[in-house]
Amino acid sequence: MRGIIESPGELPVIVALPQDVFDLGELCHELVCLRWVTDHTPELESDRTARKELHAR
Repeated sequence: MRGIIESPGELPVIVALPQDVFDLGELCHELVCLRWVTDHTPELESDRTARKELHAR
């Protein structure tokens, strides 16, 4: 589906959704999980390798 949405600001806003949104949902779930780990795992402060891996994901 293609279309133009008028934006209230000065710059136009472009919105695109893939036809197959399954991967998008899966990626969003992974992002939520990674953010939870970042917010609820104090051990990351002392584990540089784990922080780098988390950041890479």
